[in-house]
Amino acid sequence: YAFHPREDGMVWFSIGDVSDKGVPAALFMARTVAVLEATARNTDSPALMLARAAPRLAEGNESCMFATALCGLLDPHTGMFELASSGHELPRIVRADGRVEVFAMVTAAPLGIDPEAYGEGQAGMLEPGDSLFCFTDGVTDARDRHGQLFGEERLHAVLARPGRSAAE
Repeated sequence: YAFHPREDGMVWFSIGDVSDKGVPAALFMARTVAVLEATARNTDSPALMLARAAPRLAEGNESCMFATALCGLLDPHTGMFELASSGHELPRIVRADGRVEVFAMVTAAPLGIDPEAYGEGQAGMLEPGDSLFCFTDGVTDARDRHGQLFGEERLHAVLARPGRSAAE
């Protein structure tokens, strides 16, 4: 993940997950982060950010690596945000009263596969006390000592405890 406060008070953020493991995956993720950071400097649209990143990451990708990505722009003063996704898990909005909502949005193919694929932007609003929870499948795919997945149900149960701060 990465985030970048802007001079106007807005915050760019992104979270992603790369295919495979090891050095090739680490290098592809480093490349993905660099491309996303470079494109974030020149746009006010998460969808446009992914549209500009997609061809750069598909080019010269003989190893067929890919990364899912969720990119967003948040105004912390108003709660308005815009997101775009390339194959990433859908974020959750945790409401101040403990309700957990899946933020439904269109998602495109992961970055590195199709130079023409990118997610459409989707706007949303956080009210005072709400949180936007973005994560990778490393959370829901984690296993306990008995081999049981953490899963979506347990994720929602943990997130649904009202009155907790984002740090908690």
